[in-house]
Amino acid sequence: MTSLHFADHMRRIGVVGDGLAGLSAALVAAQRGAEVVVFGTEEPLGGLSGPISAQEHEWLFDQIPISWRRKGRLDRLLRRMKVPMPSREIELGKLAIIRDDQRIGLPSFQGWLRRPTGPLASAWPELIRSARRGDLSEVQGPVREAATLLNLMRESNPHPNPKAVLELAWRGRPRVPLDGWVGVSGRLISACLQTDVDFQTDGPVTALRMNRDGRVDGVRRKGRVLPVDAVVLACPLRAKRRILEGEDLPSSSGRTAHLRCLGLSGALMRPHVGLWDTDREVFALDLAQMAPERVPRAHRGAASLLHCIAFGDEESAAKRIEAFLDAQCSGWRTAIETDHSLPRLRMPALDQEELPFDRFSDSGIFFAGEGVSKLDPAADGVVEGGIRAGRAAAQS
Repeated sequence: MTSLHFADHMRRIGVVGDGLAGLSAALVAAQRGAEVVVFGTEEPLGGLSGPISAQEHEWLFDQIPISWRRKGRLDRLLRRMKVPMPSREIELGKLAIIRDDQRIGLPSFQGWLRRPTGPLASAWPELIRSARRGDLSEVQGPVREAATLLNLMRESNPHPNPKAVLELAWRGRPRVPLDGWVGVSGRLISACLQTDVDFQTDGPVTALRMNRDGRVDGVRRKGRVLPVDAVVLACPLRAKRRILEGEDLPSSSGRTAHLRCLGLSGALMRPHVGLWDTDREVFALDLAQMAPERVPRAHRGAASLLHCIAFGDEESAAKRIEAFLDAQCSGWRTAIETDHSLPRLRMPALDQEELPFDRFSDSGIFFAGEGVSKLDPAADGVVEGGIRAGRAAAQS
C-alpha cells in the first residue's frame, strides 16, 4: 500500500476499519478536502463486505447475504460516483418457509392489481396492515415466519422488523446485487483511491494518542504513531473498546452465527431461491438462480451457490445446517464443488445499547459501524452512519 505523506495545510483524518462504514467515512472526508488514511488489519479489504475467498475465478459468496435496496442510500451514492450496482429482483413466490419439513411458499402476485395468490395470500393483507402500524406482535403462525424470512433477506436478522417487512411485502421486492457485496466494497475502494485515500493493512490499531488539550493527535500502530487531526472508529465494537480502553462503552452482545457456503453442481433448492427452516432455525439462499454471474463459467446454468446461516446454539449450528441440507437438498454431499465455513460469523447486534456517533466529538473522535446509532439497521444505515462520521471528522 502507499505510504503516508500529509501536507501541513490539509486536515488529516484517520479511519479505523475498512468495511462499508469506514470506506464511506473515508470517501466523504476526502471529498471534503481532508487527507485520509484507512487503517485495516489485513487484505483483502472490505470488512464484512469483503470476499470469503480472495482467489480469482472463485464462486462469489457474501459473508452476510442481504438483498440490495434499490434507490437506497448506498444505491444513490454509487450512482453519483458513476459506478451503479447492477441488481436483479427476486419474486416473493420464489421464497418459502419450512414447517415440519414441508415448504410453504410466499404469495405470488398476479394482474395489474397485484393480488396475492398462494397458501399465505389470505393473511398477507393483515401482515401489511400490522407492519404499517409498526407492530407485528399479533402476527403468528406461518405468516409470522414469512415476516421473519423477509427480514432475513433484508438484514440477516431472524427478528421481524416492521419496516423491513413493509418494504418487501408491499412496496418492493428483494434484489440481488449481481457483483455481490464484494463488488460494493470494491467500488468504494476504487472511489477512495481516486480521491487519494491511503490504505494501511499491516496490523491493527492499538491506541490513540491525545495531546494536552485532550484532543486526538495520533494513531498508534505497531509501535509507531501516525499524526492525525481527527479519527473515525469504524471498526467492530470489541476493537473500539480495546482502542479506547478505560472508556465506558457498551459491550458487544457477542451474537454470532454459523455460515456455510457451498457451490454445488445441480440446482438443488429449486423452485425456491430462499428458504427459512423454522424447525432448525436455518436460513438458506441460492444466489446462482438469480445471479449466475457469481458462478464460475463452467458451472453456470446448472449449479447452486448456497449460503446457509444457522442461528441459536453455536455448538449445534453446523449439525443443523447439515440436517437442513439432508432434508431439502438431497444428494448435496456428492455435488460439492467448493465449500467454505465461517463458524463464528459476527452478526449485527440485536438488543444492544447504541453509541452516539459524536460522543467524543470534543476530542476529535467519531464512531461509525457496529454498535453505533444508525438510521437503518441494513447496509444503508451503516453507510449513512459512515458518511455522517466522515463529514463530522472533516469539519471538526
